[in-house]
Amino acid sequence: MQEYEIEFYDKADGSEPAKEFILALDAKMRAKVVRTVGLLREEGPSLREPYSKHLEDGIFEIRTKFGSDITRVLYFFVDRQKDHPYERLCQKDAEDTCFRDRTCKAVPCRLSQPKGVLAMTNFNDFLNEQMKDPEFKAEWDALDPEFAVIEAILAARKESGLTQQQLSERTGIAQTDISKLERGNGNPSLRTLQRLAAGMGMRVKIEFVPAK
Repeated sequence: MQEYEIEFYDKADGSEPAKEFILALDAKMRAKVVRTVGLLREEGPSLREPYSKHLEDGIFEIRTKFGSDITRVLYFFVDRQKDHPYERLCQKDAEDTCFRDRTCKAVPCRLSQPKGVLAMTNFNDFLNEQMKDPEFKAEWDALDPEFAVIEAILAARKESGLTQQQLSERTGIAQTDISKLERGNGNPSLRTLQRLAAGMGMRVKIEFVPAK
């Protein structure tokens, strides 16, 4: 699977606002934000709502919801051979106009064009460092089942080339319910997973693996 290189941008003073913002979150929210960034690493430009939304001028936001709290992190794609919105995003940050409100905070990071797995250094290093924190690792591991379902549905729907609405029409499952499953806000039965798989021309495979 193609992966995308993720970098946290650094300012002239050497600070990294996105990384610092994520580190300031409690372990539970931090783990979910990092998990969601992992979806961006895997899906790249294909990641859509409810996780990603295009705002303006090539700037996107990645969203993580935990209960009533929503965390938003701004990002953009970089083609190193072309111009990109980095300067505009930095200017927004300097002016403290990074799409903030009372319940959501936003700080910028950047996502570059795919370079292959070996180029995945910055995000992987950050994740490896976080995994040394027992509290973070416990929260990360607790999210495994939820994100396994999310990642499987997103990947299968992407491969089949279907929108949520098209999948809904094929399966008879409401589009809103499919959206909930892709957000991790659901506990699908085996029958539901089988219907989704059939609608995408696939089948469900269940696998037991050794505990870590």
